Amino acid sequence: SNLATGDVIDFVMLLGNVLDLGTPSDNTVSLAKLTASGTKDATTFLRGDNTFASTQNMWEFISQSTASSSSNIDFTSFSTDFKDFCVEIQSCRHATDNTYPHFRIFDSGGSVVSSSSPGYQWVYHGRSTSVYSTAQNSSQGEITYAPQIGNASSEGLNGFIYLYNVHDTGDQYKQFMFMNSSHNPTGNIMITHGCGAYKASAATISGIRLLTSSGNIATGNFALYGRKRA
Repeated sequence: SNLATGDVIDFVMLLGNVLDLGTPSDNTVSLAKLTASGTKDATTFLRGDNTFASTQNMWEFISQSTASSSSNIDFTSFSTDFKDFCVEIQSCRHATDNTYPHFRIFDSGGSVVSSSSPGYQWVYHGRSTSVYSTAQNSSQGEITYAPQIGNASSEGLNGFIYLYNVHDTGDQYKQFMFMNSSHNPTGNIMITHGCGAYKASAATISGIRLLTSSGNIATGNFALYGRKRA
């Protein structure tokens, strides 16, 4: 019969298919209810194959900086939580035409290194729509990571700089790799890839400074990523 005022409900019986209890409400399924294999904690993520996997060996975003008529862009205090670092360069444009992009490192004491004796070594190869370019230097006060670029509003540089094993205290010199696309002063697109090393010391590295051979960095977005490895 129908319920009347004053009736007391002792229990509720749900009728239906016991294998289909409907869709759970939002934020009601706990981690323990998941059938996925692997370790479930703050250092793992759930893959598409229902397996928890470690985030180690993946790049993690750390910080970013935007250039606006800046003499340089610095990323300092490399955290010991990471072994390798990557600087992503987006839409970098120099204020002065026909200038080189450079970078220097900060030593273990936090001072930027600009000495050329013995200093840095580097080599790169590049190709534009009309010219093949290659350059190297075995003793310079900075690393040049691309040929000269143009400063027109439609010209700029995008790319990556990788710094490996920066906290290692062994005997190996610290090495770097880079790759980028850019427009040269005549407006032609160019791709450049190369590598470098800091030869003055095998000590640890605490940061990186990006700058130009002359003038300021007019505009650009720069982001720092770290990789933990296993």
